[in-house]
Amino acid sequence: MFKHILFLLILSLVFWTCSENEDESLTEDCAGVLGGNNICGCTDSQSSSYDSTATYDDGSCDSSHILIPGRTIYIVGESYNSEGSLTACYWENGVRVDLPGGDWATDIFVSNGTVYTSGTSGANACYWINETRYDLPGDGGEGEAIAVDSNNVVYVAGWYNDGSCYWKDGVKINLTTNAESQAFAIGLRTNGDVFVGGYYMNNHHYVIPCYWKNGNNRTNL
Repeated sequence: MFKHILFLLILSLVFWTCSENEDESLTEDCAGVLGGNNICGCTDSQSSSYDSTATYDDGSCDSSHILIPGRTIYIVGESYNSEGSLTACYWENGVRVDLPGGDWATDIFVSNGTVYTSGTSGANACYWINETRYDLPGDGGEGEAIAVDSNNVVYVAGWYNDGSCYWKDGVKINLTTNAESQAFAIGLRTNGDVFVGGYYMNNHHYVIPCYWKNGNNRTNL
């Protein structure tokens, strides 16, 4: 009986020693998991400190770019690209998106995740849908404002060498021409009316603020 108890005691001691040695050979990973292989870092893809290799969020995400919690902020303009050239771009929650072939961007419209941007490319008006550029007719022009209706028809207000205009799905519609005139804003009504704001210069060389409704139907302000 004594030998049997002694054998069990020795067996338990050996098992405990082996288990202890096995546990001592394991180390905690950065997430505190014994023997784990987590990679700690920022897992928020919207953060400027995002780490695509991270599997465990360690709270290191930089949230300073989030201007309004729960909202996505878009800003348009221009900045220097990786080659040192000034180019059109927009920022989505502080993350820059370069717009191909653009000199500068002037306005932005977002619908169901699709980003529409107006601007200029090579001294001519243009717009982008996401990062695809569409050039607009009219030499020496610039797209100043953009709007999109419920049927995804794109409207861009701006000007070209001969005066003010807006483009509807790439077709130029003249406003005030043969005089100095520029358009800077556009608004759409649900009934199909198109309003464009801007200015023109009259015969006395005064700059007159105005708006146009549905083409060259101008009202002075």
